[in-house]
Amino acid sequence: LHFIQCRDSDLVGKPFFAKYDPEAVWLDDLKPAFADRFPWQS
Repeated sequence: LHFIQCRDSDLVGKPFFAKYDPEAVWLDDLKPAFADRFPWQS
């Protein structure tokens, strides 16, 4: 996945990976695939 808009302009267009979840309906429902957190999480 990648952001087309983001509060942090450094993240726009950069890819990030999330585990597939057929039940997910929003970004908050996703879990990171290859890391402990997403790039925008502190």
